[in-house]
Amino acid sequence: MKRLITFCFLVVILPWQTAAAQETRRYFQDWLAACRTDGYCSALAYDNTDSTAGVDADYIFRVGRPAESPYWELSFTAVAAMPGLNERFDVTVDNTPFSFSPPYEAGAFGSINEFYFMNDPAQSLFDAMGPGDSLRVMFADEAGESRTATFSLRGLTAALLWIDEQQRRVGAERVTGPAPAGLTPVSASHPASIPAELLRRHLSGGECEPFEVLPHADEVIEAEIESGRIWFLPCSAGAYNFIYTVWTQQEDWLSQRFFAEYTDTLGWSGTAFLVNPDYDPQTGVLTAFYKGRGIGDCGSFGRWQWTGYSFKMLEYAYKGECDAAGGIETFPIVFSAKEESD
Repeated sequence: MKRLITFCFLVVILPWQTAAAQETRRYFQDWLAACRTDGYCSALAYDNTDSTAGVDADYIFRVGRPAESPYWELSFTAVAAMPGLNERFDVTVDNTPFSFSPPYEAGAFGSINEFYFMNDPAQSLFDAMGPGDSLRVMFADEAGESRTATFSLRGLTAALLWIDEQQRRVGAERVTGPAPAGLTPVSASHPASIPAELLRRHLSGGECEPFEVLPHADEVIEAEIESGRIWFLPCSAGAYNFIYTVWTQQEDWLSQRFFAEYTDTLGWSGTAFLVNPDYDPQTGVLTAFYKGRGIGDCGSFGRWQWTGYSFKMLEYAYKGECDAAGGIETFPIVFSAKEESD
């Protein structure tokens, strides 16, 4: 297994080596800055350049920026040991800690061993790196063993200034956070069974993100219904809430489905989105659970029944106060369908 992983990593890193002749490169103390012919520039630092694995280093940290993008990208390339795709990364600059939890703050894009740091924690880390002395990245590998990669930060500021000059962006703001442009999440897929017209309508409103940037892109829910099919399509994502839209197609008629939702502040309203849905095609029962926070002690929970042409609400529970007093079983019921008489 170790030989296979090492071979895979060599395949990932070799394109960097073969492209070196086409790059403009310059060293700044412990960082190598390089700009490609397409305008993409990056600064790289290495951990253990005396690696015996036959590669450049055990680990690589990269700070890069596309030619036309305002955003820098922070990535960590694992060579000596592979993190699990769902593992958290703990990063320190000197004595300041930062934490990155997948899928919204850390994730593999483009290559299985290249992990990008994103959103607010990435900006905080980037701000600390400039004046810092050393950077450490800690994670658990596939066997559960703790691993640490250490990088010097000497020369980083000079390397980034050189990149600014090469890209004619001197004085540009040091901002980061979004997912890397043009790269697909390693876990993402684009289900071929989704009709083209459905995909067009799903994305046309601008409220849903492209499949390529969603951590749950491969978790499409699809089932048969009377005279057609039903789809639950990934739309957006948070740390512990995954949002979907719902569509049905019956007798060539494509329809988006809407649902009632409740909060203490707004009362009842309608929505085109379901959070963390689950659908049983055998019973036609649909549930959705919005978590007010990660432990699930507040939020809302709904249950619906497919009737053959629409969803009938069976029950809706809501709890606005996050009090660590229990899960959905403690949520007050705000709606319950009347029992049908015999």
